[in-house]
Amino acid sequence: MGVDTCVTLPGNVTLRNVAKVIGAVAGCPTEKSYFKNDSNSWAAKVTGFEARCTSIPEMAEIVINQKTIDGVDKHFVNYHFESERADGGRVMLPRSTAFWLAVMHRVVDFFGGTIDYQDCDDIEVDYTVPAKSLQENSPSDGEEWYVFQNRILEIKPITEKEWRSYDSRAAYRIGE
Repeated sequence: MGVDTCVTLPGNVTLRNVAKVIGAVAGCPTEKSYFKNDSNSWAAKVTGFEARCTSIPEMAEIVINQKTIDGVDKHFVNYHFESERADGGRVMLPRSTAFWLAVMHRVVDFFGGTIDYQDCDDIEVDYTVPAKSLQENSPSDGEEWYVFQNRILEIKPITEKEWRSYDSRAAYRIGE
């Protein structure tokens, strides 16, 4: 068993939106994509990742299918819909690496939530951002929808400097 980072997100986030944000932060291409049946409506499109079902009903998997800043060709993280750790929210437990700490800091900044850098130490929460509202995290229509889509399009991928800055907090160091 290894050392993971425990990330909790509010219960008002969706798998699709979390996966898009992870993809954009990890450097996957983003663009404005107009709907086929309505040329005036659009959404942020992020490619290079997938969110998929697993054999466990309360868990999905988010996979980044391209080379990232750390030189790795493929990353994955499990996304838990139900967990005693989240009190009604969502949980992800990626390995405690500088890459995942950098990505998850951005995800928590985007949605709100908490991060425990190493789930084996005595500190339960190393980083906290207040949860955003339903309209900010999962809008389905109207002006809030476009504000949210623009927030995704404005995401810049993590930089090498940013990635390396998390190495001292990670259980698995760069180059190990």
